[in-house]
Amino acid sequence: MIGFLFLSLAVTVSAIKGVVGKKVSQKVTCNADSLLFSMVRLLLCIIVATAILFIRNAQKGLAVSTPMFLISLLAGFSNVGFIVLWTLAVRKNPYVTVDVAIIVGSIIPSVASAIFIPGYVFSYLKLIGFAFLIAAAVFMGKYTASTVKKITFSSIILVVLTGLSEGIFSFSQQLYKAFGKTDLYTEEVFGFYTYLLSAGILSVLIIFYFIFFIKKEDFVPMVKGFAKRTGSVVGLLFILAAFLYANSYFQTLATTVGKLDPQILYPVYRGSLLILAMILSRIIFKEKITVNSVIGIICAIAGIVLMNLL
Repeated sequence: MIGFLFLSLAVTVSAIKGVVGKKVSQKVTCNADSLLFSMVRLLLCIIVATAILFIRNAQKGLAVSTPMFLISLLAGFSNVGFIVLWTLAVRKNPYVTVDVAIIVGSIIPSVASAIFIPGYVFSYLKLIGFAFLIAAAVFMGKYTASTVKKITFSSIILVVLTGLSEGIFSFSQQLYKAFGKTDLYTEEVFGFYTYLLSAGILSVLIIFYFIFFIKKEDFVPMVKGFAKRTGSVVGLLFILAAFLYANSYFQTLATTVGKLDPQILYPVYRGSLLILAMILSRIIFKEKITVNSVIGIICAIAGIVLMNLL
């Protein structure tokens, strides 16, 4: 019962996070904005994670082994990829399309878990589920084509990479559950290291981007413009950061404390979130609900059920 409570909290905060993130993405004017907005979010996430770490008196577990550090590093890399790519993808594509891409990316934790985690089986039903997910991607592609004025190659790549990065992040959570969770290395410590490493990785990417892709004469105007845009959405960024941390934290609690099997967690979480996203995208962003979008969502839910429940 408590597992489903944590799961429902994860779905709720993730839906709100998506809506707030979509609004923030509308302020993004270039790739540099996406990187810098993501850094602000991660720094706020670190503040939230640190506060929870000390509130729960979990700081004694900060000394970790090499395997646990590597798992956290994988989570950090994939988390950075997802945060930055999602901001860019949702700006150029319908909200629901990006969510379906994330579900298609769930093939990664299923396949990777079957390879690296003992006792996890990848059956033929999961292959059928994968086929449904591919069908969902096709229908959502048609839906996107009917709602977006012009589909570019870059927007397609952004959607695909967003799904892949989320899938790898989900796999890192399964690795933590299988090999990392101890009385000391708790969910709070795992979350803290995930966002700390994410911020470090993103810092390197920002430095690299500004050195090789930004002209010196454009640097100051760009930073001033970013500071102005950040001031207009700082409240939203704080909400986004808190809910970004809460989403991954509640998912982790659902699998560890709540002992929800991934075969139940992912279909319920993704299916509920997808339906909620479709409703919110219609109410808030006035995105159309078409036959292709409905069929795509049905295929996505069917695929995730086949891949995880059966």
